[in-house]
Amino acid sequence: MKAKILEYDYIRNRAMIQFEPDFSKTWDKYRGKDVNVDIKLFKVKRSGAANRYMWVLVDKIAEEMHITTTEVYRDAVKDVGGVSDVFSMIDAAVDRFCANWEAQGLGWQTERIPIGDGHTDVIAYYGSSTFDRGQMTRLIENLIFTAEELGIDTDTPDKRLWWESLEESYGSTKDYSDR
Repeated sequence: MKAKILEYDYIRNRAMIQFEPDFSKTWDKYRGKDVNVDIKLFKVKRSGAANRYMWVLVDKIAEEMHITTTEVYRDAVKDVGGVSDVFSMIDAAVDRFCANWEAQGLGWQTERIPIGDGHTDVIAYYGSSTFDRGQMTRLIENLIFTAEELGIDTDTPDKRLWWESLEESYGSTKDYSDR
C-alpha cells in the first residue's frame, strides 16, 4: 500500500502517514490491534506493456544476430545500472550461492571474481521481473538502441502501448525515471 510520511513527533514516537488509496476499510479491520509495518521507498512498478515490448525487441535482435533470445536478454540485463549487488564470500560457498541465485530466472545471473585468500566476490544480477519502471525503461532504451543499430524497425504496436503506459503513470514522458 502506498503512503507518504508527513511528519514525525520524536518526543511521542508517532508518525503522521497519508495513505493512498482509501485506508478506511483497513482501519476498521486493524484498529487497536498490533500489526507489522514494513516501510520502504515506493517504486513505480514496470508495466505489462513494457515487458511485452522488451521481449519483442529481444526476439528481433536475436533473430537478426543469429543468437538465442536468452543471450540477448541476459546481456541486456547486465547493461542496466543499479540492478546488481556484489557479495563477498568464502570460496566453498560460491557454487551453492550462484546455483540458488540463478535458479530464480533467466536474468538472475552471477559473475565470479576471485580475490584470493580463499574468498571470491560474486556480482549477482537481478532479473527484470524485479525492475522498477525506471530500470525497465533503461533496459528497453538500450534494446531499442541495439535494434536500431542493426537496422531493425522498433516502431511497433507494443512500443506505442509501452510509451502510453509511461505517459499514463507520469502524465508526461519527459521524466520517467524513478530516481
